[in-house]
Amino acid sequence: MTTAVPTLLEESVALADGAAVDRTLLARAVQERRPQFRVYAWQDDVLLIGRYHRVPVSSAARLRISGGRVFAGGRGFVQVSLALPHRSAIECDDPHRLRGEQVLNRGVRGVLAGLAVLGLDAFYPGRDLITVGGKPIGWVSLAVEADGAALIEVGISVERDFAALGDVADRVDPRGTAPIRLWAEPEVTSIARELGGTPPLGEVAAAIVEGHRRRFNWSPEPFVHGFGNRPDMVHMS
Repeated sequence: MTTAVPTLLEESVALADGAAVDRTLLARAVQERRPQFRVYAWQDDVLLIGRYHRVPVSSAARLRISGGRVFAGGRGFVQVSLALPHRSAIECDDPHRLRGEQVLNRGVRGVLAGLAVLGLDAFYPGRDLITVGGKPIGWVSLAVEADGAALIEVGISVERDFAALGDVADRVDPRGTAPIRLWAEPEVTSIARELGGTPPLGEVAAAIVEGHRRRFNWSPEPFVHGFGNRPDMVHMS
């Protein structure tokens, strides 16, 4: 059976709006008892801090709804948010069927399928990284709220890669209050590096949506067109 899933694509999201939209999606997921899906890009560079880090959050840093380590976002990266009415909703109606690591294993499969649409053989080895050829190209994290709603967040390296974290952290957090893992360029990769060129942002977003449609048999339910008003893109104003 095909599931109609409200799908938002936003090309340039202000830092102040990111978590607010995700919380709206979580509330709607519970209310409508179905997933809510979002692919977007930040307007400016941002230091994405896991919700359990006790560090000062500046105007260029965002405390994520989900936990996990610190990552960079902004130009050259694409974000994915998948809000679920409960953590097992991808697979069944029993909220307690899946453990946390199983939720991530299931939830990231649509992103892997989307990267395959672009021609990449991506792999989820577990924990919080998505890899291509053994090199990190994306991250994934999970939050389960008090009402049972779950949020899976993903960041994908499109033009830039994890090595950008050091530069973003130096500018956003010059005192070094946020604990970060510094990545060297040879350790990591990006869509641009793997394909030998940078695909348009709308093409990456469309591939991720298509990957979720194929993997989960979802039918994206549009709001208002975005990403240059392409008919296969949707946007929430």
